[in-house]
Amino acid sequence: SKEKDRLSLFFSLPLWYPLGNLIFMKVELHCHTNHSDGLPTVEKVIRKAEACVDAIAITDHNTCSGYEKARKMKKNILLIPGVEVHATHNEKTGHILVIGSNDVKFRKYMDAHELIDNAHSAGAIAIVAHPFGGLFRPGFTEKEIVRKFDAIEVVNGMTFGPLNRKAMRLAKSLAMKMTAGSDAHALNMVGRYACEINADSIDGVIKAIKKGKVDLPSAKTEPARIVSTQIVR
Repeated sequence: SKEKDRLSLFFSLPLWYPLGNLIFMKVELHCHTNHSDGLPTVEKVIRKAEACVDAIAITDHNTCSGYEKARKMKKNILLIPGVEVHATHNEKTGHILVIGSNDVKFRKYMDAHELIDNAHSAGAIAIVAHPFGGLFRPGFTEKEIVRKFDAIEVVNGMTFGPLNRKAMRLAKSLAMKMTAGSDAHALNMVGRYACEINADSIDGVIKAIKKGKVDLPSAKTEPARIVSTQIVR
């Protein structure tokens, strides 16, 4: 639970640790609803998130309608604007997480450079989603374009461990910031691979990611869960 995690962190800190730095959140940066290819409704995702994380970005594919519906709900959680856009670069398609603003202009299969520029103009960030996600979940891996992003998703809950580690090696080779996300398409995946971020607002989350102040989850991805979720979808 969130409370148990906080108590564990508190008692592990040295006595000199500044208490002001204890303002941290468990943040789900990548999940889907039935507004794109996810199984759960927006309502179920929000209620699940309230029980396991402090903040969530609903990142449906090429649409913000799930986020907009969540925005109108009563909730006890920080809702972060987000979308997962299918973009292109050099005739290759890749998925990009745009986090932090609902004013970003996007369209399916737009140029990756244009999308990154639009994200930055709106005060949002662009993250390479699952760089080695495979044929049906493509990501960008070419260093020329990857360098343009604010961060690389190196722990993706729907990606096999060796491919996540490959993404981490790519990020380290380019000295890039790193994030994680559950990429939840089923309700039981929401929050499973959330980040720990020292922030208490949307702006604080974005700034922390840009500075690389993100604690990645230690949980390993589960091949059986990945396969079963893909079958159900």
